[in-house]
Amino acid sequence: MFKKFFLSLLTLTILIGGPLSFAGTLFSAGASLSPEKHSDQTSTFTLYLMRHAEKESQQADPPLTIEGLARATAVANFLANKSIYSVYTTPYLRTQQTAEPLSRKLKKDSIEYNPRLLESFAQKLLTNQESALIVGHSNTTPQLARLLGAEEIPDMNESTFNWLIELTVNDGVVKWRVIDTDNLLVTDGQTDNPPLLQDKL
Repeated sequence: MFKKFFLSLLTLTILIGGPLSFAGTLFSAGASLSPEKHSDQTSTFTLYLMRHAEKESQQADPPLTIEGLARATAVANFLANKSIYSVYTTPYLRTQQTAEPLSRKLKKDSIEYNPRLLESFAQKLLTNQESALIVGHSNTTPQLARLLGAEEIPDMNESTFNWLIELTVNDGVVKWRVIDTDNLLVTDGQTDNPPLLQDKL
């Protein structure tokens, strides 16, 4: 019985192309679906994190000041050629206005995220593997950076508006630096080598 089954199986294998050909087909199909192959195509991406720019005071949901609008525009000019795929903001006017100049340049609507759910949001950003700008707040921006792998990022105080945290993710390895956006204000974002506040590249 076993001998007949083996002979039948051997005959079927020969008819469909021989054992080597059959095994090669299986290997090829597996490679095309391999996570390693997929990640090789999109394994390097850059995330830019910043606090909203300067805001008006004494309002529940304040807009940006004139200085804040200028900073937002300078950052947008700097990031315009950085292959940004998505722009994320919290549900507050000051973060939305900070992101608006870049969203307008890219002709993309900004996407809201919940600043109280940073762990799941960080996982989403790492899973998407897309370059993005994320605008947050003084308490959430450093926390998000740490969740993304920049563990040495210090806290940000209430007077800090000039940090643009650049995180480059390459095959799961995160390198980061902090760009000084005060310089971008001077050059209106027209620079490829802005001064750094901290450099971890």
